[in-house]
Amino acid sequence: MFQIIPDDSLESWNGKKRFIFENVDYHECLVISPSYHENYLNTQLLKLKIWADRNGIKLISYGCFNHFPFYSIFSHEVILQPPHKKPNWYKGDSFNRIVRPNRDEIKQLGGKWVNEKQFKVERISDEDVVSHFANKRVSIRQSTVDAYERCKKNGLIPNDLLIAEVKATAIKLRKFLGTQGVVGHNFALQESILEITGYNNYMGCQILTSHLNNWIYIACGGVGNLFSVIPMRVIYFSEFNLRRYSASNIIRQLAIKRYGEFGKTFPLLRYWRLHNNEDCEEDRVIEDLKINLRVIHNAVRNFPKIEKPSPGI
Repeated sequence: MFQIIPDDSLESWNGKKRFIFENVDYHECLVISPSYHENYLNTQLLKLKIWADRNGIKLISYGCFNHFPFYSIFSHEVILQPPHKKPNWYKGDSFNRIVRPNRDEIKQLGGKWVNEKQFKVERISDEDVVSHFANKRVSIRQSTVDAYERCKKNGLIPNDLLIAEVKATAIKLRKFLGTQGVVGHNFALQESILEITGYNNYMGCQILTSHLNNWIYIACGGVGNLFSVIPMRVIYFSEFNLRRYSASNIIRQLAIKRYGEFGKTFPLLRYWRLHNNEDCEEDRVIEDLKINLRVIHNAVRNFPKIEKPSPGI
């Protein structure tokens, strides 16, 4: 499941860091900045990777250290830097604070910058995505593993948690989850972990806790897009974008491939909006969870385990 990357294997490049996940023969190079703003993309990134491989195209993701595991799933190469400004994910601001490449950098990389949303990848079948990515290893930097171990030493990583990652502005939903004993509704645990991991290692720590410590997630809002790409153990999704580009079918088929019979039912998939405007469907999420939380709690206890992914972790 995991491939641990020594930090000194990342080479310096223009004051940033560069790492090659796959050496490929290519006739064209595209530079993309997925989730530079918010997490609005989901499984179409997996289709983009297959499309690029089939057409002799190298994909270089330009982004931040924190997203390294995310990029490793669909990129051939990555350029990394810290966020240009401290993100405020748990303060109602979902921006990732990632800088896009400038013209000179794109020229040095021998590619062209493109908006990854513009590609029509529907011709890539869902079946191809599932067979290619069901057992895809995720790359995590050694410094992230070290941060995870520091969190454990500080008593921040117990085992067997049902934890919520919910859009910060969904205040009613968060309060409801708090009354139901769901950890993370007030972000206290997440912010304590962030104090140790910083903004360069947080995502990798989330992935490790999900698999090594059985943290099972309720993912509502844009985080649902992110968690549909990285192999998080999610029991409940609510994100309207997941009904696009056959994302929901891919999530379901990946769950079946990874978890067998359990994956036919879980995660529960919903497509309600949590925008802070007149389209918000927060009340519908709450009513749905009132009906399903007992089932969710029972399912968490039976969520299929995986083998220990890597020696020394």
